[in-house]
Amino acid sequence: MMNEAARIPPREALLAELEERVENKDGAVEGERFRIYWEGMPIWGRLRAHSELFASLQTCVLASTYCNSWIFSAFDPEDPYTSMARAYTELFIVRSDESKEALGRLIKLVGASRGNVHVDTMVSPSYTSAFTQLIQLPSSSGMENNLVVFDYEKSDPAGLVPAVEHLQLAAATGFDVIILGLSARGFGAQHEIHLWLPPGDYGSANLMVLIAYILGNDPDWRNAEVKVFDVVSEEERSERRSELRELVRAGRLPISERNVEVIVPQNGSDRSQLVSERSRDADFTLIGLRRESVRRLGTDAFAGYDEIGNVGFVIGVTDVEIERDEPPADTEPEEGSTAGGDSSCTVDRATPTGSAWCWRARCHCR
Repeated sequence: MMNEAARIPPREALLAELEERVENKDGAVEGERFRIYWEGMPIWGRLRAHSELFASLQTCVLASTYCNSWIFSAFDPEDPYTSMARAYTELFIVRSDESKEALGRLIKLVGASRGNVHVDTMVSPSYTSAFTQLIQLPSSSGMENNLVVFDYEKSDPAGLVPAVEHLQLAAATGFDVIILGLSARGFGAQHEIHLWLPPGDYGSANLMVLIAYILGNDPDWRNAEVKVFDVVSEEERSERRSELRELVRAGRLPISERNVEVIVPQNGSDRSQLVSERSRDADFTLIGLRRESVRRLGTDAFAGYDEIGNVGFVIGVTDVEIERDEPPADTEPEEGSTAGGDSSCTVDRATPTGSAWCWRARCHCR
């Protein structure tokens, strides 16, 4: 027959013991002198050494909620034991061999790419704590990071919510932001990149061009053509066209003038409709957004672009200056190039020069 003590539910029994220890000031460590709080992942390979060290110092170590980061979302306080078991089965380390094989195939596919990508991971109880740690870390090269990329599946708009929630934090700390919407089409043939400038603001134009040309230095995108679009009102068209032409001719917007188009919406078309029409077949589309618009509209600022492929929404915070090297005085233009005001020279590569970037052109036409 079950005795009376065994009938007490385990949770109530533990709680009663805890309350008794608190009342009697009975700590977990006999003769406790110090109590410290351990934040984050345990150092698994040193558990015994640390245990013996802290015991010898009569020190009690309180663990953080690190383990909750694995199961917190699946844990149900109304059904703790069953939900805890269910949550545990969702961990990668206890998943089926089939899922691990699928991950292995993905790693193999990425390894076949000619691009070089550095991948690091961070385990944290929440998205916010992980992000705040991330923006404080240096890049793999040791330099400070200055741009953060969030991504989500366009087929699952819910994935956009945490990116929008943390966008303002990133911008407030001086980070330029790209929110990458991924589609089933992927990056297509990697032959055409479209840039849609933010309304009424050329501040992000150089950043968008810089991203496009950095991407163009990747072997897979080497032959990609870059096109720039600017949506304006009829009253603004002449002035904006002149501004863009001047930026191109001054070399501050290193795009062929024939690839820059100023568009006035017709028949009530909005910007998202124009993007869908003109960039439907583009392999990658960069769309400039104003930070104020995202703050006001939230996730709605990213709606209306389902018909295009992969899209990067660019929110620029810093001023990016693009300059072109002056050729040596005794240097002649290369064969096939034209001097004077021709702006059709092509960009070879970009190299960092302090806080700005310097575009090195194959020809020396100005």
